[in-house]
Amino acid sequence: MQLATTKDILLTRSALCSQYRLSSRTPSFPRHTHIAPFLQRVAFAAVFGGSGYAIASGDVRNGSGIASAWSLTYLFLHLRQSFKSPRNPLSILMAGGAAASAGIYGTEYFIFQT
Repeated sequence: MQLATTKDILLTRSALCSQYRLSSRTPSFPRHTHIAPFLQRVAFAAVFGGSGYAIASGDVRNGSGIASAWSLTYLFLHLRQSFKSPRNPLSILMAGGAAASAGIYGTEYFIFQT
């Protein structure tokens, strides 16, 4: 699968997770919307950046394994709250990106590289 051997998806996810302005206290969002806490976003940004680096350096197996495992971890922690009312579009975007990463890189790790 050619898409799972590129680092661009992971680096985009890393950049999205590292945004400081993605805060629930931002006035443009409703008051009780869910967004991952800042320290978790920084940690996920570092992990997705590291898995993108692993793929870029030629280690597709470990990079796709790291990306799929941590994408599933993000979904386990935040999927349910991301789709509760009132919805935050950035939270839904981050959960959708995690689901897409888990699907793309999980397929590469579990199916194509056995």
